[in-house]
Amino acid sequence: MTAEQGEDMKKLLSFLMLLALLTGGALAEAVPAPEQVTEIILRFQETYPDRFLWESDGGADFLQTVSEAAFGSLPAREVEPVDYEALRPGDILRLKGGAYSVMILEKFHNHVTVVEVWTNGRVYWGRTLGKNAVEAGDSFTTRYPE
Repeated sequence: MTAEQGEDMKKLLSFLMLLALLTGGALAEAVPAPEQVTEIILRFQETYPDRFLWESDGGADFLQTVSEAAFGSLPAREVEPVDYEALRPGDILRLKGGAYSVMILEKFHNHVTVVEVWTNGRVYWGRTLGKNAVEAGDSFTTRYPE
């Protein structure tokens, strides 16, 4: 991440915190609709386009940053085993023994599209995972309440 992009991210997070303060914290606890989560995630694509080199602490750090922007202070919970029907945009799916993670952008009847950071540090948007591949995942983290 360049210094300019880091400053943009700080501005975005500062704006979100200010908005939460002005609304008495109500925004921070509001549960966004899945469509809203997808919109928020896709805004990151403008700043971090396909193949952007994420130079921070790895893919999990990128996904956590996006998750916090989408869900604010809503707590995360781990779900095992993976239930395809329970997945929603913004959920973080763990694959390969938990060694690799992707974030759900959209869910369809038999596949999902994801955002991910590959081991080379590059952000990739829109890869498709079939329902069977998703269900073979290890677990997922969600910030939607039960």
